[in-house]
Amino acid sequence: MASSCGHGAEDDSGLIRAYMSTCTDSVEEASTRPTSTSELTQTSSPGEVASIGMVGLSAMGQGMAASLLPAGFAVDDFDMNAAAISKFASFGPKARVIVSAADFLKNSAVVILMAQNAAQADNILFGSGNGADALSDHTVVILSSTIPPSFVRILERKGSSLAKSRAVLLAMYGWASHKICTPVQGGYRRGFVDLGIVLDETKRFAFYSSMASAAHKLHLNGAAQAWDKEADAGLVRLWELTGISVSSGSANTRPDIIQSAEKSLVRLPAAETLETLPKKYPDDVFSSIQRAVVGGQVPTLVILDDDPTGTQTCHDINVLAVWDTDSLAREFSCNPAGFFILTNSRALPSADARHLIAEICANVKAAAAKANKLFEIVLRGDSTLRGHLPEEPEAVEESLGQFDGWVLAPFFAQGGRLTIDDAHYLKEEDVLVPVSQTPFAQDASFGYKNSNLRQYIVEKCGSRFDQESFLSISLDNIRRGGPKAVAKRLLSAPSSPNLVVIVNAVVDADMHVFVAGLLQAQQHGRRYLFKTGAAFVSSRLAISPIPPLTLEDLGIDKSAASQSGGLVLAGSPVPKTTAQLERLRERRGNQLHVVELPVTQLVSSAGKEAAEVLVSAAAREASETLAAGQDVLVLTSRELVKGTDALSSLGIASKVAQALVALTRGITTRPRYIIAKGGITSSDAATKALGMRRARVLGQAAPGVPLWMCHEETSRHRAVPYVVFPGNVGSDDTLADIVESWAVY
Repeated sequence: MASSCGHGAEDDSGLIRAYMSTCTDSVEEASTRPTSTSELTQTSSPGEVASIGMVGLSAMGQGMAASLLPAGFAVDDFDMNAAAISKFASFGPKARVIVSAADFLKNSAVVILMAQNAAQADNILFGSGNGADALSDHTVVILSSTIPPSFVRILERKGSSLAKSRAVLLAMYGWASHKICTPVQGGYRRGFVDLGIVLDETKRFAFYSSMASAAHKLHLNGAAQAWDKEADAGLVRLWELTGISVSSGSANTRPDIIQSAEKSLVRLPAAETLETLPKKYPDDVFSSIQRAVVGGQVPTLVILDDDPTGTQTCHDINVLAVWDTDSLAREFSCNPAGFFILTNSRALPSADARHLIAEICANVKAAAAKANKLFEIVLRGDSTLRGHLPEEPEAVEESLGQFDGWVLAPFFAQGGRLTIDDAHYLKEEDVLVPVSQTPFAQDASFGYKNSNLRQYIVEKCGSRFDQESFLSISLDNIRRGGPKAVAKRLLSAPSSPNLVVIVNAVVDADMHVFVAGLLQAQQHGRRYLFKTGAAFVSSRLAISPIPPLTLEDLGIDKSAASQSGGLVLAGSPVPKTTAQLERLRERRGNQLHVVELPVTQLVSSAGKEAAEVLVSAAAREASETLAAGQDVLVLTSRELVKGTDALSSLGIASKVAQALVALTRGITTRPRYIIAKGGITSSDAATKALGMRRARVLGQAAPGVPLWMCHEETSRHRAVPYVVFPGNVGSDDTLADIVESWAVY
């Protein structure tokens, strides 16, 4: 019948399509019904599971352990690979290495076998160690391996010889008395075959396999919608038909966890809103922070900056572009209040960023021990909430152990990033715009849906956080109660790695009050991991603001004859950068020479060689123009070229950044100054094109726009002023103002 209807080539899905015209389609019918529920699926908490045992620490095994530990589970490991064991042990006190296989299997409530094949799994359970005998009656064994169904039958026969009484089957396969499940991965048409095997086996055992059967039907119905080539994504689209949103943000936005609904956030009149807030705290708290910092009463602050723009509120502080133990130990030995490490992790895929942060933190720990210094880690990130979350904080936990909570403080006054009632806003002229309604939230790699910081954390981090996870330091706490109220509020919450402290602030003085209270709380032994914007860093280091620096402040004579031109590099594709570049070209006219690199040609299928020819020609043109004394703007074309997903979009951005690096390297004329526009652009230009390893943050060229200088011998164009211009900072005229004021006439 299906063939007669034209569905003969569609396998089993053709049967469903044949009946759709005469029978009720439950999926289609459900899509017309409103659905809403706040009921949560029952899960086990860490307190209910004594320990989880893991055999095999391959790349997947390490990842599974790294996910279980931050959730609060104790994880025991048995492995023969010494390097893998050493890495696992560094995850923290709940990562325990067990030497005896019998003890390992006996004491674990759940055993995860990450064996590579059936032979290894058989040897672990029934080989020389006969580990199966050590299992208790209620142990759950999860075999996560690629094995044939026949091997499961072998396990069943061997398991039955243990003469235990509780015969249960968990998920797919099992054996008497112990629960054993084997995840079966499906994909494309192979998914139907795999699920068919599962159903055949459960039928043979006369076991009720409702979930496997339901999954099989979902695959069939997805194929009937012509989505079978989309693998599991077809099931996602099938659920979307019913009105259920399966996106990470929507799925985790639950009314029992989130107090403030995102839908209630609207654009607010800035002046009126700020006027309704409590009066600022009247006392001077900045001096108390300054005394603590200068007096050495606080640990050295190590700021891991995911792009170079985090120095935008600081001056007279070093930034390192290397993180080997010796370099870090030398920096610690200089007794600084703090220093930056430029990780540029925002330009990396999540897995690479996680590995990098873990490596840096391990080196910082070793260097601090070598120099006999205490330290604190700050993950300085984008004040518009873009970046790797939860990967980076979890990487710090892997290397340094768990903390008494995270502190989330994205406030940044110079960029108009304000946090009110736990919601984060961007001030645009006289309007406070919820940050999720700005172009930054549409970022191809780090997009998000929520401005409410509670919702944002749940959107990004999922089930790690629940209703009890959030502690708000409100503007009322800060402005009415001052540091004592902040400290009391912090100490009122029990220490927990799953605590998130949200800091509200609209002016720098609010952040000063929070930091003063934080220092009081830390005197009681509290240890926090900080995920913040730039404002927290300068408050914690007691760095007071200074006016923007001019060329005269840097000792550069603008009237000197035969000076080369200034160089502006622009790679950031965000709308604010585009508007600033347009205004720069309007105001400077023919005094500014423009070299444009078409992004589509840089990333086209024509290949690397064609892009190299394009970049080489642009470098020659820029060099000749700079030598003639004219300022040069090198920019990428303004269209935003996206990939099919976040990872491919990041890859495109990386190719564009590589082209700008190659162009900068190819410029032979020493510029009068260099302005790099955009976080990735400025980081790559500094480290890869100019060879900076250690630079000095002198101050700012404009509010929120850092100014560096590098005197290291390894640096190309030493002592040339280097402006790190964030892509999302300033008015439309800020870039033009700097170029115009630094021009030579």
